[in-house]
Amino acid sequence: MAGGVCLWPLEGLRLQPEQGSARFLPVARGSEIHLIYRHSVARSLVSEVFGVTPCGTLRLQRTAYHDFGAGLPGQTSRGFSHRDGMFVIDDIDLELSELPLRIGRTAEHRLWIPPGGEIRLAELFSPGSLVRVEPARRALWNFVFFGGHSSVWKNGQQVFTTVLTKK
Repeated sequence: MAGGVCLWPLEGLRLQPEQGSARFLPVARGSEIHLIYRHSVARSLVSEVFGVTPCGTLRLQRTAYHDFGAGLPGQTSRGFSHRDGMFVIDDIDLELSELPLRIGRTAEHRLWIPPGGEIRLAELFSPGSLVRVEPARRALWNFVFFGGHSSVWKNGQQVFTTVLTKK
């Protein structure tokens, strides 16, 4: 039975930098993940919400931001609303096989992953580096033989530990 458990696939996100080892973060399909960053012009926080689809892609569902300004949408044909002090664009429905992300020096890029863990990407990757974020599966045995760990933080408190692997 233990051997069968080790072959069980673990769903998640692979964060693959241009150079260096990939990181694997367990995330269930159907979950929402939030990419949160500080806008380079407005200097306010932006949250982009992605769903991990059953077919193994990322789907941008909505984006939310605090301010209008250069580089921030002001009008859209999609669902636009103002709620909870944020401007929100719903129904974006953009499907991506991967999300290329350049880690900003002042953007404070982070991923919020259920059940409430926050990953500060600049702590895992050098500012300026290009990282591809993509849904992936890993057999549990990969973690037994090649895994490591990285702390996940919420409100300054360690919430849980994620598993990291090489590609």
